[in-house]
Amino acid sequence: MPVSRQAGIQVMNAALAMLSMGGMHGEMAGTAYREMIAKLTTDDKLTPFIQKTKAGGFDLAATLDALNASVGNLSPIAQT
Repeated sequence: MPVSRQAGIQVMNAALAMLSMGGMHGEMAGTAYREMIAKLTTDDKLTPFIQKTKAGGFDLAATLDALNASVGNLSPIAQT
């Protein structure tokens, strides 16, 4: 939760649901969420992919879609 507040993100439940759909649960999902948000908010290479909501908040789903679109033509191994 502190990572979410620091990034101004109100979508923690939605993010954890997406991670759960991907097979991550419990502590693993929480750790993956924390690392994902930390990376998205500190890595300058990822800045172009960050998407905002109409209200100016961080749109995690749209950001992940933008990242996915950028690697969609890579082989599955390269995507990983």
